[in-house]
Amino acid sequence: MLLHYLEKLKIHIFADIQQIWKKINKILIKSLHLKGYPAKRLTDKFPEKSWTKCAVKKQLKKLRDTGTVDRRQAAADLAVPSLKKMLRS
Repeated sequence: MLLHYLEKLKIHIFADIQQIWKKINKILIKSLHLKGYPAKRLTDKFPEKSWTKCAVKKQLKKLRDTGTVDRRQAAADLAVPSLKKMLRS
């Protein structure tokens, strides 16, 4: 039972680490883009990252369109404050 729990914990920790690295990569792409790096230069400068030119272009488009590389907040998360306000009334 303990071994099973530890395996599940290991999977969750690995997933969290992957999410952290994804966030770091997005921040790196954003900061270098703001310095004038195009997608091709980013993929050439960091071959160890295994970024595709298409994926970098997608991040840059999202940055241009929304001003951020963060994920969009879920509609349910946006509705919660207004729902709480309605329930208090």
